[in-house]
Amino acid sequence: MFVFLVTSDTFLKVRPSKLAELAEDEKLLIPVKSVLKVISYTEEKEYYRIILKNSINGKDTWFVRKEYIEISDYLSYYYENANIGSIFVGNDNIESYADFRSDFGGIEVEEVIKRLKAQLQETPAIQERSLQPVDITKDLVDCSVFSPASVTPDDMFLVQVFVHLPEQIEFAKQNAQQFDPDAKQLGARSLGLPIKRGSELTFNLSIPKLEVDDPIQKLSWNGRADSIQFGVSVPADITQKTVIGTVTVSQNTIPLGHLKFKLSIIPSVSSTSKDSQLVGEVARHYRKAFVSYSSKDRIEVLKRVQGLAVSGITVFQDILNLEPGDRWEQELYRNIDECDLFLLFWSTAAKESPWVLKEVLYALERQGSDGLRSPEIIPVIIEGPPLVPPPPELQDLHFNDKLLYLMATFK
Repeated sequence: MFVFLVTSDTFLKVRPSKLAELAEDEKLLIPVKSVLKVISYTEEKEYYRIILKNSINGKDTWFVRKEYIEISDYLSYYYENANIGSIFVGNDNIESYADFRSDFGGIEVEEVIKRLKAQLQETPAIQERSLQPVDITKDLVDCSVFSPASVTPDDMFLVQVFVHLPEQIEFAKQNAQQFDPDAKQLGARSLGLPIKRGSELTFNLSIPKLEVDDPIQKLSWNGRADSIQFGVSVPADITQKTVIGTVTVSQNTIPLGHLKFKLSIIPSVSSTSKDSQLVGEVARHYRKAFVSYSSKDRIEVLKRVQGLAVSGITVFQDILNLEPGDRWEQELYRNIDECDLFLLFWSTAAKESPWVLKEVLYALERQGSDGLRSPEIIPVIIEGPPLVPPPPELQDLHFNDKLLYLMATFK
């Protein structure tokens, strides 16, 4: 017999299919730290096909993803945890050390160890290889945004941002709707970021024309679905029918990616007539950044952009990338075309630089009239407070003095 230790919230399935294709009685959410007693198992690609000692919902054969499981032999697990007990899925009570001894006829632990060693020598090689512990220091983390389907002028609502493993999306949906019954999932795609457990993630929500209470929030990723909530107010005199919201995700002050969503603003009498909409490639993991700045700020900027390379983001910066003889202006515009992140390092010198203005106006033109195309423009404030006011041409950009800390000096 084997013990499967669940390392992150995941699902048992009756077959290795997408969760959306399974009936409710064909899938079961298994919380982290649960334990499964398994008679036998086989490997099938990214899954283990397991036969449980105790059936669940009348079924004893299930599938579970390998990366969310650690495997131990039955005896070793009990020997290490005899004094604390463990919760077993499918049982209502905590099985104690006394229960463990009764499973083996009340014989002493030392005798069971001897028998188990003999038993393990007969275990097939394929299972022996599977007993190696799973490396769970990093997870491929998804982000999902939940909000009411529509809002009205002079309304207040919640935007919930969840970080979770791909298998935990149903868990995130259930939790979002428990907190807010009107919450709908606004994102269908995810950032897919490999995040080390214990890392702090920062989320910045901006929605033009709407007021976000406490727009920058943080949480630590620990392998379980978790969320933050933003309170948002809609002005009574708003005239827009739709607005585009952007959630920027950062780690160690470095922006990693963003999620965009389109929200309908409709009169109260028709508040249920429209749903919030997905908008193309709403989720994006940043791969290449263009750094726009005044040459007078070069030393201050260089201190900060070092962190981008550590996060796996390719950086284009004129002093680093332009070779002698390059057609300078053409090469700048070509690199803006190729980037998905445009970092505007803002200061008095940047405001007075005609080239900085040219670069950011070109990036704005690349975004299109709806602002949904690349690059994502993020002002990084390196002077103040008080904030250096942007020129009229840049009034639509989201300048916020809280972004002073978005990219701290890399240490």
